[in-house]
Amino acid sequence: MSKNIGLGCFFVFVISFFLPYISIGNNSGTLLHFMTETDNNDWIGVLLLCIGSGMLYFETDKSLPLIITIVGGLFPIHRLYKLITVDLGNNAFAQAFAPSFSIGGYLILVAIFVQLYAASQKS
Repeated sequence: MSKNIGLGCFFVFVISFFLPYISIGNNSGTLLHFMTETDNNDWIGVLLLCIGSGMLYFETDKSLPLIITIVGGLFPIHRLYKLITVDLGNNAFAQAFAPSFSIGGYLILVAIFVQLYAASQKS
């Protein structure tokens, strides 16, 4: 079962590079865009998550994929925390342009928890 979960999570992580990751108003940016054109380091976490899912797929000892998943998952979770705590004021205009996670970010979060579950199961 962990082999299928590892493969599924790997595909979700690869797809999430091309889906909208962060939205500001009507403008969205992909993780690939942030990786190549900004100082955003969330792609390092997704790369670690891809390595962890590959290790699950090849059925290595599950303690290392668990550690890699936890470390890699901290990057997008930290980004979500930073986005949630942005304070732009209380007027409606400012709130319309508040940054938020998009579908790519939420897919990564779901895949993190699924991968954590698979990596924490005993063989």
